[in-house]
This record gives sequence, C-alpha cells and structure tokens, in this order.
Amino acid sequence: MGAFIKRVHDFSNSPRSEWQFGAAPSQLVDLVTTGQKTATSSYFTAYVFDKESVPSVGHLNLILDDKLAPKVLTVNTKVTLQPYDQIGDDIAFLEGEGTRDLIYW
Repeated sequence: MGAFIKRVHDFSNSPRSEWQFGAAPSQLVDLVTTGQKTATSSYFTAYVFDKESVPSVGHLNLILDDKLAPKVLTVNTKVTLQPYDQIGDDIAFLEGEGTRDLIYW
C-alpha cells in the first residue's frame, strides 16, 4: 500500500478526470481491470467542441462502471493523435474488445 501511495503522490499535480466508457461501461472497465484493455480512443473533434483538453501523458483517469462507482485508476503513458482511416490491428488489439482485430473494432 505504501508504494501505491508514493506512486500516486508522483502524480499529485497531474491533470485528472472521472469518466465511464460510453458503450457498456461495466463490461469495458472489467476488461481494463483484467489487463485485456490497455488502450482507448475518442473523437478528437469532441474535445474541440466541448472545449476540453486533449488527454496527455501523465493524465489520471478514474474509470467508473455503469452505476458510476469507481473501478480503476489509470495513468496515460502514451497519447497518439491519428486519423481514423490509419488505425490498424495493433490499436484494435490494445482496445481489447471482441476478437481484438480491426474488423471487430
């Protein structure tokens, strides 16, 4: 527990947010907690429209289930801005859903 508290303290000045996945929040957060889902994606234009900051490395995410209960705390270790038509199987695999390929995703 002490190591966790020390590590979280390292991020005390990091941007943070609470959110849930839009589709099937509990199922998707379960994939995160089991380590199957290690990436997520979002629509860049929505950040501009909502006047929100684009996620950054070091950003803390408290991910909630479908009842808005906190389930897992993650830290962004990499952020990639990429056109949708350039997404490949590697990203689909990290998304962790279904057959973990681009066709499913």
